[in-house]
Amino acid sequence: MQLFAFDTAKKFLTPKADESPKTPFPPSLIAGALAGVSSTLCTYPLELIKTRLTIEKDVYNNFLHAFIKILQEEGPSELYRGLTPSLIGVVPYAATNYYAYDTLNKLYRKTFKQEEISNIATLC
Repeated sequence: MQLFAFDTAKKFLTPKADESPKTPFPPSLIAGALAGVSSTLCTYPLELIKTRLTIEKDVYNNFLHAFIKILQEEGPSELYRGLTPSLIGVVPYAATNYYAYDTLNKLYRKTFKQEEISNIATLC
């Protein structure tokens, strides 16, 4: 999910050869932040249910039961309660993570004049 969002946003934000930049910030920085937000929005309800199942063992039978019970008794918004602090944490983390990866990736390819980066180089 995160990689899909990053690649999609980066392709959209990266200007073509004859275009001016679409933002004053590097595309990979913004795309990384968007990737973090999108993955958090998708996985946050899963984390909430996992936490509830761990803490309230006698209240829920299984994952599906917890999901349905939360929706019925507390409403859909309960699945996202506490989302803001998570987003505040993930945005700078994901943005800098993807920006650093993209920058180092470009630097490696330019330095060693290679299009493809080996698995070992990626690991390093």
